[in-house]
Amino acid sequence: MLSGGIIAAGEGSRLRQAGWMVPKPMVPVAGVPLIESTIRNFIAAGITRLSIIVNEQERECAAWVQTRFPALELRLIVKTTASSLESFREVTREAESGRMLVSTVDAWCRPADFARFVDAARRRPIEATVLAVTPLVEDEKPLGAVLDADGRVLSLGGAAPALVTAGMYLVSAGYASSCSGSSRRASRCTAR
Repeated sequence: MLSGGIIAAGEGSRLRQAGWMVPKPMVPVAGVPLIESTIRNFIAAGITRLSIIVNEQERECAAWVQTRFPALELRLIVKTTASSLESFREVTREAESGRMLVSTVDAWCRPADFARFVDAARRRPIEATVLAVTPLVEDEKPLGAVLDADGRVLSLGGAAPALVTAGMYLVSAGYASSCSGSSRRASRCTAR
């Protein structure tokens, strides 16, 4: 069974500079909080076991998620991290077995598109890690991706990328299991 993870621990500094005073996961797009849209994407893809990380200033967001989605198997991690990579590692430590689909809270897309990505990623070999890429660069620190003709990643990083990572990753079973069992210092809430 494929589990999911959502990275929602960013501080939202650009949003605050633009005048938004709500936590980033609660910013509405088309009237729906980002975190709700992201969770609904996972539901559309048939994934109902989720680990979600929010920062320590977003405890009310964690409580809102538990109340809004009582039927899901949720593991909420409340921890302020130094980077998205640290948040990624925290979420993937929660993988129980097999592969895990991880999304950032602001990787906004339609549920049908998300489900198509998940379906395509699931068809890749179990040892493969699959990431979504896009030509849309709307980030102050984009992570560029260079692909070969078959769509395999040749390199990540670099200046002025034509493609960037889109915030959606199907993590291989090997990577997920290498993160499991590490020390867990974050406070957690569990809903079943």
